[in-house]
Amino acid sequence: MQANAASRTKQPQAAPTTMAAVTGKAGATVLMELLSNSYHTLTETVHRDNLDVLHELSSHQLSEPVAR
Repeated sequence: MQANAASRTKQPQAAPTTMAAVTGKAGATVLMELLSNSYHTLTETVHRDNLDVLHELSSHQLSEPVAR
């Protein structure tokens, strides 16, 4: 009876090895490089968008003062 109950009990599954791929010094270096690249891409995009807005504002005559 106990053997039957034990066979019905689900055994814990091993955690996915995704985190194992980024452990250790080499994995941490790769992860930091990916985060750094993402950060630089984001800041370049925001900077480019800001320049587009400034260019748009400077090319049009403002009819009303800009509220601050």
